[in-house]
Amino acid sequence: QEWTGLLDKVGTEIYEGDIVDANAKPEHIEKTGIYEVIFNKKDLQYQLRSAGYEHGLPLTWGGWMSLRVIGNVYQKPVLYLAQSES
Repeated sequence: QEWTGLLDKVGTEIYEGDIVDANAKPEHIEKTGIYEVIFNKKDLQYQLRSAGYEHGLPLTWGGWMSLRVIGNVYQKPVLYLAQSES
């Protein structure tokens, strides 16, 4: 797992493979949800990817109001997989 260089809203380091609860700004409320942190090699950036998608939204996208690490795909994959079934 590589550190993204960013911290969540409570000061936890955000790593590739983490599962985050992302809250978007009101004008982008439809983007609020549970995401996996990935590194997109084509775009050379960390992204938040929804279950079932190949690419995601940039981790540094200005539409995020807050991010909170809730687990990772290695220790708690059920958190991420449950989101893909809803």
